[in-house]
Amino acid sequence: MQGRFFVNSNAFDQILQEHYNNGQVFVDKDFPAADESLIDPNDEIDDLMELGPVTWRRIRDIPALVDQNGELHIFQGYIEPSDIKQGQIGDCYFLSSIAALAERPDRIRNMFLNDDANDYGVYGSVMYKNGIKMCVVIDDLIPCKGNKAAFARSNGPELWVVLLEKMWAKLHGCYDRIAGGREYETSRDLTGAPGYFFHQIDDESFQSIYDFDNQGYLMSCSV
Repeated sequence: MQGRFFVNSNAFDQILQEHYNNGQVFVDKDFPAADESLIDPNDEIDDLMELGPVTWRRIRDIPALVDQNGELHIFQGYIEPSDIKQGQIGDCYFLSSIAALAERPDRIRNMFLNDDANDYGVYGSVMYKNGIKMCVVIDDLIPCKGNKAAFARSNGPELWVVLLEKMWAKLHGCYDRIAGGREYETSRDLTGAPGYFFHQIDDESFQSIYDFDNQGYLMSCSV
């Protein structure tokens, strides 16, 4: 284990099996449902200053994430970029990156270490930190305003957006630290693939972008 995440990708299976055996719901002590997971008190700039108090709710207790039969789904129907809704944090660069990934749904599915929701609140994904492959495991306690997720969520009753955002926050230490960023760096850390950034578009770079698109490269832009 490396602090908040694991180098060993078997960690997810071990945690899930442990809670299956003891019948208890997982509580992630490395990323607790507390202010320290929202805001780093040592940071000089607080991007969540106006958020106000939140409550941490289990996913099953967030009505918009539960289907009409009371069931939970990591994925429901097609995975599409339009599934994503931004919340009360400036992580549009991250949401843009996962929207670009969602253009090829298998890229999103392959990030998760489990396809199905579980009763123990254990979810895991593979991400990369400083080029090192990491297994990020979280519980399903989500910061909420009232009975709605405070940050990103899906347009329908599926979990992949809210889970990926929490995993991304855990990877960086708290939610506040994921406010602001660049897509190419984010795509690199989500996929492990190298990323490139065009500062401006001229005829040569436009031709490169055209060629990359034809080859199925993951691409996004910002203004």
